[in-house]
Amino acid sequence: MHILYQAALRWEMVERNPVVRQSSKRLKRPRVLTPAEFKALLAQLKEPYRTMVITVAWGSASPSWWRYSGGDLDTVSLTVQALRGFVRGEINPTKTEASESALPPDPDLADVLLAHKAKSVYTSDSDFVFAGCSGKR
Repeated sequence: MHILYQAALRWEMVERNPVVRQSSKRLKRPRVLTPAEFKALLAQLKEPYRTMVITVAWGSASPSWWRYSGGDLDTVSLTVQALRGFVRGEINPTKTEASESALPPDPDLADVLLAHKAKSVYTSDSDFVFAGCSGKR
C-alpha cells in the first residue's frame, strides 16, 4: 500500500496518504537535557561527535551537509549560511530565500568549529565539515 500511495502522491492523484495518521500535536513532551547533563554528555563523546553535538545544540538542523566556505561554513568571515538542504539522500537548493540568511555563530561555537577544521584532513571548499574518509558526508 505504501508504494501505491507514494506513486499516487507523486502523480498528484491524491493529496495525502490516508493510511498514515499524522498528528499535529506531540503525544509526549520531549525530555530536555539540563546544562549539567549536556556537559556530562559532551565529556563522554569523542571527536568529531562532540563537535557535531555542540553544533546541533547551537540550533542547526543539518550540520552534517555543511561544506567549507563557498557558503555553508565560511571560516574567514565566521558565518554559517544554508545554501542547500539535504533531504532523502539528495542535496538540493533551499526551499525559501529566507533560509539562506548568513548567521554569525556564537563565538564559542566558532572556536569549536575552527579547532575541528584545524584537526581535519578534509578542509577544501568542496569538502564537508563533518566528512567521512573520502571528504564526503
